[in-house]
Amino acid sequence: NPGRYGHDGETRLINCYAERIGKEGKIEFPVYTSEGLSLFSTLTSGGACRGMLVTDETLHVVSARLLFAVDASGTATTVGGIADDGPVIMSRNRASPPQTVITTLNGLKFVITNRTTLTAISDTDLPPPNSNAFLDGYTLFFLPDGRVFYSAIDDATSIGANDYFEAEGSPDSLVRGYVHQRTLFLFGKNSTELWDSVGDANNPFQRSAGGFLSFGCLSPGSVASLSQNVAFVDNHGTVVLANTAGATQRISTHAVELSIDDTSDKTTIEGFVFHRRGHEFYVLSASGFTWIYDLTTGLWHERISYGETRWRAAYYADFAGKDIVGDFDLGKLHQIVITRFSAGFVF
Repeated sequence: NPGRYGHDGETRLINCYAERIGKEGKIEFPVYTSEGLSLFSTLTSGGACRGMLVTDETLHVVSARLLFAVDASGTATTVGGIADDGPVIMSRNRASPPQTVITTLNGLKFVITNRTTLTAISDTDLPPPNSNAFLDGYTLFFLPDGRVFYSAIDDATSIGANDYFEAEGSPDSLVRGYVHQRTLFLFGKNSTELWDSVGDANNPFQRSAGGFLSFGCLSPGSVASLSQNVAFVDNHGTVVLANTAGATQRISTHAVELSIDDTSDKTTIEGFVFHRRGHEFYVLSASGFTWIYDLTTGLWHERISYGETRWRAAYYADFAGKDIVGDFDLGKLHQIVITRFSAGFVF
């Protein structure tokens, strides 16, 4: 937890993290080196990773302005173009074959069918969304004006003009919708609402009792499920956990908050979660930093790739028995791998 100026605290854990082994060890918290990255796939003509999702035996990846379908061996096939920049949100439904929906923050909307067929969603009843999610047969489309449209059951391309509900607790705009443990988190700029699926065909979603939080989301791409909670950067620039009952907890340190504050475009901050040997890591990155919160110990550490100011990893998928991440800059996919001869340090 370094201080602001150096003389007030210089200690940093970079590419290493603490692990609690208990008082019976030589010390309670030895420090071990972080995992490495090994090349998994090259995405020809791609670039910075913008999002990924596993659909059955295929990993769909948006790299720069191209969509790729990647198989278990790492072979990548170009599917089509996504003519927009910034993070993309992806979800799949239960249709056979499944439909995978892609939305951009600027309102573009697509569906992937049969693994390699990309089509724009043309239903004129659906205004431009900024995110999407799937719950109980419905594909949900979240709009900046606070409306949430829902599709026909298992048909993401069919949306009725009146099939929507609204986040009404506050007049602020909606920046991201997210599903965690069958609860809808509707993140606004200054507030957050929690909604439930209630199984009523005429009114399938209702706001949860007490489901209103008096702070919103600063970085739509930072939202990720971390065990029983949702982690995200709130509109005050702190990292918080929120559960489906509406309870919240600040987990960021002042050093993490300083890195967030120093990021000029905070909509570019992204987060993902992965597990490794009993640790559950929440990875938070922007152009100038990567901070990682270890839920197992409650401690933060940093990761920086060679020649960079952040870790190369961007977005994550558990695919083909491997931990796969995109690259924040290059058209490549990497596998997170254990460094067999990693050293342990005692401080």
